[in-house]
Amino acid sequence: MTRQLGKSAELTIRGITVRLSRLDKQLFSDAEISKGDLISYYQSIAHKILPFLRDRPLVMGRYPDGINGEAFLQKNAPGHSRSG
Repeated sequence: MTRQLGKSAELTIRGITVRLSRLDKQLFSDAEISKGDLISYYQSIAHKILPFLRDRPLVMGRYPDGINGEAFLQKNAPGHSRSG
């Protein structure tokens, strides 16, 4: 369940709550797609894609200042992530 808090929100799934911030941040300016839009899309396809992602390595490309800013790879899973 997602609870809106202005430009941020809290998402709780299976007892884990994640605070989502800067939902209005533009990720892909050419397509006018915001961080909130991308999260909504992922929520809508999660039931179909998650079975294919199970037990796969986690590597995230992080773009703190948007897609045109400097990027880095996060190769470690956050402490709240689960395996299996």
